[in-house]
This record gives sequence, structure tokens and C-alpha cells, in this order.
Amino acid sequence: TLSQLLEDGTSIRAADMPGADDLMMRIYAAMAQKERELISERTRAALAAARARGAVLGGDRGYRPVRGPDANAASRVRRQVAEQAAHRILLDLEALREAGITGHAALARAMMARGLPTPRGGPVWTHTTVARLLERTGGPARSTGSHTITPPEQPALPPDSIGAGNVISDGCPPSRITSQPTICASGIRTR
Repeated sequence: TLSQLLEDGTSIRAADMPGADDLMMRIYAAMAQKERELISERTRAALAAARARGAVLGGDRGYRPVRGPDANAASRVRRQVAEQAAHRILLDLEALREAGITGHAALARAMMARGLPTPRGGPVWTHTTVARLLERTGGPARSTGSHTITPPEQPALPPDSIGAGNVISDGCPPSRITSQPTICASGIRTR
């Protein structure tokens, strides 16, 4: 506190009171301490009077929405905004592809050279950003240099073969049930 600093021999000068000496600073510090105590007493008295009147103090004051946040609705909105941004940028991307630029990294460099913002509005394009944009708009999933590779279609399994504990394709049990196909030790594709 200010009093302790003065007792320790520290010389204190206030910018708004250049002529105040140590005695005046001690008096101001004592007055400030007394004012803090008075404010505390008045606050306690006002809270006690409010409790006596039956006022509810603290807690929920009714400002919360009836329903909590809806993660599904928020996800739908984010997806819709991302799709709109992707389709807006797709025109520029297609113009670059028609000009002969086909690799994802090359497309990213060309988009940055043109100063086009990413779907989120940033200035830096990466090959991953381009790949995700193409995937979102129905374009090819991967591109290598001058030719494009589309992912192979996954064969559908019969509905009765999927489930916990089921053995799928020639006695090779899946390590876990997932939507992605896996290859077991015998080289047989399972799902």
C-alpha cells in the first residue's frame, strides 16, 4: 500500500499533485482507505436491505435463451457458407485450369498471385485449400501435375454383413466397425 511504501522510505510524487509532500500523501492514503471501508459498509447494508425485501440476488436473471445452442443448425449454416464461398471461387479456379494450370500447388500459387482471398477470406492459398475447394464443389479429389486422378468407387457391402462381431469376407474379422474399408492380414478387403 501507499502507507507501507512511505514507511519504507520511498519518496512518492503524484503527477496531479506535484507539491504534495510525504505528510499529504499519508493523509490522502488514509482518506482513500476510509472511503474504501465506507463503500464496503454501504454495499453490505444495501444487499441486506434487498434480501429483507425478498429480492433474489445473483444467479439466473432470465436472460438465457429458452433453448441451448443448436450444434446441428450451426454446422448447417457453416456448411452452407463454405459451399457458397467455394462456388464463388470456383469460377476463377476453372479459368486457371482452362489456362493449363492443373496441379493443386500450381493452382494455389496462381490464386495467390492474382490476390484472390481463400474461402475464409485469408490471403494464403495451399494445395490443401485447393483440394478441399474442388472436393466441396464436386471437382476431382486429387490432382498430380498435368493429369487428374479420381478416387475409385467403393463397393457396397450387403446390409446384413455390417455389425459388431460379424465376420466379413472369407473369415477375416474387422478390427473395428468403420465406414472405411480395411485390409486384413490375409489381404482381403473388409468393412
